[in-house]
Parts: sequence; C-alpha cells; structure tokens
Amino acid sequence: RRRAEALGLAYRGEAEELLKRLKDAALAAVEAEALRAASSAVAGAGAEVALPPLERVPVRDTTPAAVGDFLVTHPLACIFQPALDQAVVLLDEIDETAGHVRGLVLNMPSHATLRELVAAWPEGPGSEALEELEPLLGCPLWRGGDIAAAQGPKDDVRWLHAFGDSVSGAREVAPSVFIGGDLAALAGKATSSSPSAVVRPVI
Repeated sequence: RRRAEALGLAYRGEAEELLKRLKDAALAAVEAEALRAASSAVAGAGAEVALPPLERVPVRDTTPAAVGDFLVTHPLACIFQPALDQAVVLLDEIDETAGHVRGLVLNMPSHATLRELVAAWPEGPGSEALEELEPLLGCPLWRGGDIAAAQGPKDDVRWLHAFGDSVSGAREVAPSVFIGGDLAALAGKATSSSPSAVVRPVI
C-alpha cells in the first residue's frame, strides 16, 4: 500500500471501492434469496408465478445461454467498462449459427426521456411518426448497452413492456416480460395506464 501511494497510484480508493462492491454483492445475494423464499411461500398459497432460484454460473460452465436468462456482472469484472459495470443483463436474442448473443442492460437509467432523444436526433421522424409515439414520449430512457445502429428512434429503441400478447408481434423473453411488437398498439395500451410503469424504452 505505501509503495502504491508513493508511486501516485490510487490504491486506497480502488481498494475501498472493491471492498464496498463485494459487501454490496453479498448483501444483494442475501436479499435475493430472501425474496425467492418469500415468493415460494406465496406460490404455495396459490400464486401462479414464483421467481426461479438464482444460480451462480462457474467460470468453466459450458451450459449454453438461453433467451430469458438474467446475467449479473461480477462486481469486479467490468470496472473499466461503464456500459456493463454492475449491470443486470437480460438475454433477448441468440443466433447459434452466427455465434451471436444480444442482451439488454436493465439497470442503467439515462436521465433523459424519449421526447428528448427524438428532439436531439439529427434526422428525426416525421410528424406522423411523432403522433404515433406521443403517448410514449414521456417515458424515461434506459441505456441498454451497444445496441443502437443510428437508424432513428423508432428503429434503435428496444421496447420492454408487460402488455403481453395484447400487443401484436410482441415476444416474451422472460416470464411476464415482453419485447417489441406493433408500436402503435403499444402506444395505444400506454394511454390507458402510466406508461413509465409498464413500458421501458431501451437504447
């Protein structure tokens, strides 16, 4: 430690951050297990859905990933990758032929709204598209990782929601979690509820 400080290395700050993250991870594991136990007890009383148990995936595990898997990055694994640091990732697309796996980060708010994104886009959608999006424009945006392709808000945004099959074309990626579908239908559903509570635009 003294040598690191003499060399001007931020040893102490980094060590304290690592220790904090390890403690936070241990606490989160305890809370998740308590939640799982509570949900199992409720399920025994007649609930339809119980949370699946969490599993620690060993480094050398060869079990293929599956759509709907939730991955939690190790507290020390992505310190220098802000987009994935302490991220919770939902796998939503797997192409075994191309060896491609895509996931959406779920816990990275952007502190901006969809309306602000549309206003800042170099070539924004036309008035007709804006009218279609209007019920959703107030939704907070979430940073989902490197998924945007600079094709415009309608094409680059991934829509997570809980409306299920009532939105045509929606795909269930996890229990009660759906992605995509007809945007006009999604906006129509959002008008009858609080959009930010049931719709999460991810970019």
